[in-house]
Amino acid sequence: MDRQLNVGVIGLGGISHAHIKPYQANPRSNLMAICDIDEAWLMRQSKELNVNNAYVDYRDLLANPEVEAVSVCVPNYLHAEVVIAALEAGKHVLCEKPMAVNADEARAM
Repeated sequence: MDRQLNVGVIGLGGISHAHIKPYQANPRSNLMAICDIDEAWLMRQSKELNVNNAYVDYRDLLANPEVEAVSVCVPNYLHAEVVIAALEAGKHVLCEKPMAVNADEARAM
């Protein structure tokens, strides 16, 4: 690949930096969007990470056509909902573990 992959991170809890730092260090990725339900935290992270596209609702991030891939770093019980929405939006998805809270959710994903 000769160009950067535009990525977003959904959920800015502790594990998110295991995704964010490698994205920022890789010349083939462009961390262009972040999302968290805590708006104050989101704004601080947006400034600290120098990411202009900051969203409180993950659906708004997924609606951004420039975002090609997402890391899903939300609490485990939300993985299926967010992953399915991301896939339906045509995004490549990297989901933090565990993939789902049960086999039915995993199959749906």
